Amino acid sequence: MNSSVWTLHYPSLPAASALLPIMIAIAILINNVLVLMTFKKMTGLQIQHYFMIGLTIADLMTVLPVSVTSFILLSRKIWLTNHLCAMLGISLNVAIEMTTLMHTAMSAEKCLAISSPLRHRSLSHSKWFRRSTNMSIAFSFLFPAIINFLLFFANLVRFIFSPAITTCVTDQSNNIISTLCIGVMFTFLPMIMQIITQVYMLVKVKKQRGVTRKQTIKAIKTVVLTVGVYWLFWLPVACQIGVVLFGSLPPGWYRFLALQIVQANSATSYIIYYTSLPNFKLSSDRLFGKRTRIIHVQQFNASDQNQTAITSIRIVPRSALVAPVMVSM
Repeated sequence: MNSSVWTLHYPSLPAASALLPIMIAIAILINNVLVLMTFKKMTGLQIQHYFMIGLTIADLMTVLPVSVTSFILLSRKIWLTNHLCAMLGISLNVAIEMTTLMHTAMSAEKCLAISSPLRHRSLSHSKWFRRSTNMSIAFSFLFPAIINFLLFFANLVRFIFSPAITTCVTDQSNNIISTLCIGVMFTFLPMIMQIITQVYMLVKVKKQRGVTRKQTIKAIKTVVLTVGVYWLFWLPVACQIGVVLFGSLPPGWYRFLALQIVQANSATSYIIYYTSLPNFKLSSDRLFGKRTRIIHVQQFNASDQNQTAITSIRIVPRSALVAPVMVSM
């Protein structure tokens, strides 16, 4: 590939279409900056929080290809070298593949937490476990990056500019075997592992009763929401792949919208964390100067002869603070 050869590309979509990727890029930036600022303000970060920070970094990586798409649509043309096009394609691939691997690691960690809670609790406070968490986050980034760069420089993967979706994508006709290998490593296998872990956690919840059930639901809520929303945003692309397998190709406007929907997933994490993590909500409220405090409410199950207490967390304004409440269920 000769990087000195420049090629003029013309997008097939109208310039007005740039409004959508611009809005998505702004939303991604605001969302993930807020997430990082909130985590910085939090104390007592747990293992799952480190995975969420890794996800935030992966989400920020999608801003570059989204921004370039906006520039192409606004300018109506752009000069791209082969290597520049490859860098854009690789950055998008690495961000998506890192997110997929991170979701798999989060699901596996949460499975360990609910299957062996005592062992997980003891391990989570050890330096070895935290070091392993940091290594898995680094692996989720480095492994896709190394694989994509090696395949590119070995001429096993080629990136081309697609006027239909105004971005650089993998030329799937260049080397079918390498394309299938990437699909298996970074899409098929992680998806199967995530489905297995999600089903396992839901079955575990269904079998439990009382206090343990409530604690498990609370523990898996954020992971289930994060992974579920991620694959929901991938649904248009999955439909597109299904159409391609049957020998057809969706129209350009559909492929463009499918890519934007996938990238828009990177702007949803703040809402998910805010609604499912009490400590995150508290830190976020304090970030914006909202005076709130966590109170612990003990509830007792009246049908339980041992009167086992359930300690729940509620976040209330300081003006509404009351003494701890004893509620009979």
